Amino acid sequence: IFEYDACQNYVPASKYRGRFSRYFRRLGGPRIVVSGAGLAERLRGEGFDGQFLPKGYDPRLIRAESSARDVPLGFIGSLDRAVYAQRKAMVERCREKFGLQVLRTQPGVEYTQGLNRIRFFLSADIGLGEYMAKNFEAMAAGCVLLTYNQGETENRALGFEDMGNVVLYRDDTELDEKLSRLLADPALAARIAASGTILARERFAYDRMGERLARILQAPLQPRMTELNWLDRLPWGEDAQDSSDSSILWAVALLV
Repeated sequence: IFEYDACQNYVPASKYRGRFSRYFRRLGGPRIVVSGAGLAERLRGEGFDGQFLPKGYDPRLIRAESSARDVPLGFIGSLDRAVYAQRKAMVERCREKFGLQVLRTQPGVEYTQGLNRIRFFLSADIGLGEYMAKNFEAMAAGCVLLTYNQGETENRALGFEDMGNVVLYRDDTELDEKLSRLLADPALAARIAASGTILARERFAYDRMGERLARILQAPLQPRMTELNWLDRLPWGEDAQDSSDSSILWAVALLV
């Protein structure tokens, strides 16, 4: 199973919290390819054959095309879903403090053109536990990527080096300090952007990702290590557990 939204299995604000695990248990013992190194570890801890393959980008579409960037600090992406509440708060804060611009583009060529207008791309995947595709797309397009720090496990797996090929932050203060430093040192910013573009091309372009996926698929499947509980065995158990009306679930539990 190639599942790039499985991070929501562990996000408290997501309506899909826990539902991926229940679904995977019902399927027996599939190999589950996910886009977070820590997420793969958590799935293995539950007895699944979890494998890590990060999100990436299409090099036929996205590339660095311009050095003349008229958007000093920008963002392109979704903000309105509940799971992105912390992202939206950070974007709004930077809009007020630094004049961040939120660009609206269509997918494809227009999106690539939008990325190439941005000098510093703000990524705020706060609470998601992994890096979303826009991080790699922004790097490939030549932006300086300012991204929320998802931790050592993710950074080591991706080859992220703070102030080397990306700019990592954990809170408002760290973001403000690093952005101010980069604004005062254009040469440093240019080096980070160039190194980030090289890293993206070498590790996250789809052709390179395809080679990694092939290796993951070729390895023998692991024996099933997960067991179905009584809720997993009910055909409606997944929906019942997530329902705001839990009276039926409680009645079944009492009978069991």
